[in-house]
Amino acid sequence: MPRRLVDRYIFPTVLATGLAGAVTLNLHAGELSPYSLPSQQRPVVPEVRQQAMPRYESRADDSYYRRFASDAATLTPKQRADLEKSFSQSRDQSLKVGRVEEAQHYSRLISILQANR
Repeated sequence: MPRRLVDRYIFPTVLATGLAGAVTLNLHAGELSPYSLPSQQRPVVPEVRQQAMPRYESRADDSYYRRFASDAATLTPKQRADLEKSFSQSRDQSLKVGRVEEAQHYSRLISILQANR
């Protein structure tokens, strides 16, 4: 091939192709970061925050328990038995989680129900 053809057509084409490839590589290049094997990486576990149970504050005074006693007197034996069962379950659950004041409240309600038999 004559040198003139090479200088005029082929060399500029090869040069332009090479430059275009270099520009393309630079456009796709990104910051490199160190690679670590999956066995070396710590698993990402989302943090689960446990919320403390709200503290039970007894707001019930003697008038509350007197009203409950008068209302309990109007209940049928089945209704009283159902309430006693529910209060017993609530008392047991309160004791499990360490809420003694709440358990005492339910115990007092249970004793009022039992007195109205």
